[in-house]
Amino acid sequence: MQPTLTIGWATRDMTPTRPAMIQGQKHRRIGRSALDPLTVTALAIEGGQPVDCAILVSCALPLISDPILIPVRERLAQRLPAVPADKIILAATIRIPRS
Repeated sequence: MQPTLTIGWATRDMTPTRPAMIQGQKHRRIGRSALDPLTVTALAIEGGQPVDCAILVSCALPLISDPILIPVRERLAQRLPAVPADKIILAATIRIPRS
């Protein structure tokens, strides 16, 4: 029997609807609007023999810090206990310009 590969993905808008602090700045700066939508996209892959899986998440953020990564992994562990935390990968997609 051939191994089956299952793939699923979703994209959601995560643009703040109220003023928010802008990450990646050397000083406190509050953004009041966004030029483009800020999105989060998740790709889930499962398959192989033995069955393995991974969830890849790209976020329109300049960095993924532990205060973001840890709660995401904890919430997913509650909903998807079969997915090991180290198989949940978050990636930032906004480049911080050098000064």
